[in-house]
Amino acid sequence: MVTEDKIHVEDIEWEEPSAETVQKWYSELKMTPESVIEDVNLLREWLRHQPHLPNVTDDKMLEIFLFQCKNSVETAKAKLEQYYVAKASMPEYFTDMDPLDAEFQQALETVCYVTLPKLTAEGYRICVCKMFNSDVTKFKPIHLFKGALMFADMSSRHGHNNGIVIIFDLQDRTMAHVASITYPMLKNFFHCALAAFPIRMKGFHIVNAPTYTNAMITLGKSLLKDKLKKRIHAHSKGIETLTEHIPKDILPPEYGGTYPHNMTVLRDLTLHLLKKHRDWFLQEAKIKADLSKKKESGKTLTAETNIFGLEGSFRKISID
Repeated sequence: MVTEDKIHVEDIEWEEPSAETVQKWYSELKMTPESVIEDVNLLREWLRHQPHLPNVTDDKMLEIFLFQCKNSVETAKAKLEQYYVAKASMPEYFTDMDPLDAEFQQALETVCYVTLPKLTAEGYRICVCKMFNSDVTKFKPIHLFKGALMFADMSSRHGHNNGIVIIFDLQDRTMAHVASITYPMLKNFFHCALAAFPIRMKGFHIVNAPTYTNAMITLGKSLLKDKLKKRIHAHSKGIETLTEHIPKDILPPEYGGTYPHNMTVLRDLTLHLLKKHRDWFLQEAKIKADLSKKKESGKTLTAETNIFGLEGSFRKISID
């Protein structure tokens, strides 16, 4: 058996759905080759007439937005609007998108959203937010959130999945870590993840939660719409119940799974894939809305109005 210290992360197989599986997903949404061409043309033409939005010529990207919006052209328009406006209005997440930046690398070696290589039978991609070093002085939440969004953007634009499931591992989190995350930072992250990015959130699992977080979890769930609330699972009795929702062969050993590589190796794989797409990230950082050209009659979609509601509640979150 190969030991973990001899693993080369570039040799780890990254699973993508077969062409037949993707076609099945498209058929379920009544997407045909002809309809995709027609609808992508509609989206491209619509973008061309929005003075504040970039002129997108990447048909594959528009097709991905259409697919993740369940073949709704109008929903895809709204998602594209929010995506490019978010990139312009939240510079903390969308500037300096350089995976080779030393501070960024150190931050993600400390705590990282690790994306697991295998897909579930439904085509869901599993992501794990895990702390690898509890030293609070090395905890940089802005880089954690930026890294998560960068990988979500990259993986959705360069492959296919039928949804995302996130595991939040709260082991070794302290009140000092929690205190370093500001409300605007968290709010803007959730706006991007839930409203602006071409991804579908299928589930949230909380493991290794300290007792002091129970009240916070309960409060958070009380603010969410019922559809999303039902997708949040707090595993208070241990990680064993996690395998009731996610197959063991997908989960690494830290979570009761049988996948052959541990979380440290998979974190390094995540960082490797980010670095591999460095040129793409640097180019993408330039493509965003021009807010100075936003029509006065229009309303910029922001985290405050579109995700958290007019008074800052979560009530307007729209979940597939």
